[in-house]
Amino acid sequence: GGGTWPWIGVNNSRYRGSKWTIWEGGVKVPAFVWGAGIVQGVSNQLFHITDWLPTLAKIARVKPKLELDGVNQMDVLYGYAEEPTRTDLILELDPCYKQAAYITNDYKLIVGDPSPRPYD
Repeated sequence: GGGTWPWIGVNNSRYRGSKWTIWEGGVKVPAFVWGAGIVQGVSNQLFHITDWLPTLAKIARVKPKLELDGVNQMDVLYGYAEEPTRTDLILELDPCYKQAAYITNDYKLIVGDPSPRPYD
């Protein structure tokens, strides 16, 4: 089941962990996008915050002058993608708490203690 951490005001019910953790409950967030041509429904694709800039630039037909870190996810939003456009994602690289998390396809690697440490 999901984590309930009343001392930080979170109940994410179906996911393990909460904010301040590298479990799914701490890193998965709901989002919605609405617009002409965007497919209605739920997507389980990996989508990182850095993906928004290249995606919105592509939709707006703007070519960035610099190489961007994110992945263009326009095909996911418009329902054209048959395969995931992003297959891996670094969730955390924290040298202070000596923890890291990385997702690739259906696997997640956690290194170090994933316990929450919001006020250390």
